[in-house]
Amino acid sequence: MPRASLARATAVCRLHGACGSGIPPEVEVDDVVARARLAQRAVEDWEEDRVDALLCALSDAVSGNAKPLAAAAVAETGMGNVADKIRKVEFAARSVCGSLVGRVGRGVIGTDERGVTAVASPVGVVFALLPVTNPVATMINEVLICLKGRNALVLSPHPRAQRVSEMTVALLEPVLRAHGAPLALVQIVPGPLSQRRTELFMEHQGIALVLVTGGVSIVKAAYRSGTPTIGVGPGNAPAYVAADADLASAARAIVDGKAFDNGIICGSEQHIVADRSIAAELLEELRQAGAVTLDAAESDGLLQTAFDPVSGALKPRWSGRSAMEIAAAAHINRRYPFRLLVFLASVGNLPAGARRERLAPITAFYTVRDASEGVETCQALLAEGGAGHTAAVHTSSDELIARVEAALERTRAD
Repeated sequence: MPRASLARATAVCRLHGACGSGIPPEVEVDDVVARARLAQRAVEDWEEDRVDALLCALSDAVSGNAKPLAAAAVAETGMGNVADKIRKVEFAARSVCGSLVGRVGRGVIGTDERGVTAVASPVGVVFALLPVTNPVATMINEVLICLKGRNALVLSPHPRAQRVSEMTVALLEPVLRAHGAPLALVQIVPGPLSQRRTELFMEHQGIALVLVTGGVSIVKAAYRSGTPTIGVGPGNAPAYVAADADLASAARAIVDGKAFDNGIICGSEQHIVADRSIAAELLEELRQAGAVTLDAAESDGLLQTAFDPVSGALKPRWSGRSAMEIAAAAHINRRYPFRLLVFLASVGNLPAGARRERLAPITAFYTVRDASEGVETCQALLAEGGAGHTAAVHTSSDELIARVEAALERTRAD
């Protein structure tokens, strides 16, 4: 795929007209949904080999341009770092494609022991809202999974990621054309979208499914639309480290997870909950893994610098910024490079915002007496926000894993 194509100013099948064109939003929305439906009907009977060939080519087009797309995403959004975004884009393009190719996307999937046969069929037109944190990776993931099922896709980028989203979709146009697919199979809404137009898309009778990745308000709005919705909202993952854990392994996993792309992954470790008997050793292992562990005074300074004094939430300017940049602003000095800031905390002495998800390489460190208090602390943190999302436990005890799994309200446990 020629990289010169990244300079295209026009994305694939943009809505007829633009904001301020004088065309009523209802007409614009009706037009794009109607064209998407026609495109979907044109491919709904494609054989698996033909669909898989299209998916592989789309994957190659995006993964082959991962570096410039990652750089463009960081430049436009101001969040994350290029190296990690490259890995993220390549994974979303290549690994997702690899998981789909060769599988049934339309037709009989199989029959179980009861004699019940599962049959896959297209839903129709999908409307997808993309996040500012992962615009390219989320887009190619949703393009691949939707097209595998012979569905059309209408993409709505975050306003702060509009340009890189258009660049990404522009890479798909020649691939769609070369494989005989209608260009309206993948459309991008010119932005920024108004709240009214977003509601019109989500509530449109021609939209069969809404995919939404974003904050609480947009996820709730999608579910209120009345259209079937799959949503991914904020996480608030606690990572409980038990006394019998492999501390070096746990520390590496936590630092790698929370520092990745400057802390903007919603499933990353927001809180470390550690048994008192191993807390000091774990802090040292975190330092060895690339974190800065703060004393009480430095922890207070970080909270005052990076968090809003009224709400307690992370100040927007620090979302997706590097640990060293945030530390410099908080006058935290170290003579070595680091990727993560670990501050001392207890559930009772933090403002609510600091007990919730923070899209930055900052994590809290709580010390507990034993596993019972550890589980209770994790429950309290999930209750602040992120219940039903993610939690982690580091232990060598299968019994404790089962106990944590049963006690914590989450969808994913690591």
